[in-house]
Amino acid sequence: MSVVVVGDHLAMKNPVSEKLEKSKNRSVFNAFYYPGLRSSRSVINSFDMYPTVLASMGGRVDGGRLGLGYAAVGLDAVNPDPEWLDGLRRNSLNDSPVYDALWFSAH
Repeated sequence: MSVVVVGDHLAMKNPVSEKLEKSKNRSVFNAFYYPGLRSSRSVINSFDMYPTVLASMGGRVDGGRLGLGYAAVGLDAVNPDPEWLDGLRRNSLNDSPVYDALWFSAH
């Protein structure tokens, strides 16, 4: 059995907000429990969630890659090239007309 807790935003206003806002390394909270599986990665980005969760349930992720993400656990786990993630950051999908068209297309 796998247990996955996935956050979708940074912490909302709370009693420790001031301390959190000063942190340079804030990220969305995610927690994984995969009995018998280990990840050799310290960073799993949002694109990696799909292949990682699928692999944790025993699914195959051929080549370790699915969509834009890489599996972080299981037989198909892959450590992506650091330049891949840097490229995603530089070429943010939020600035892509193709991405915008998915959300704002006229029907």
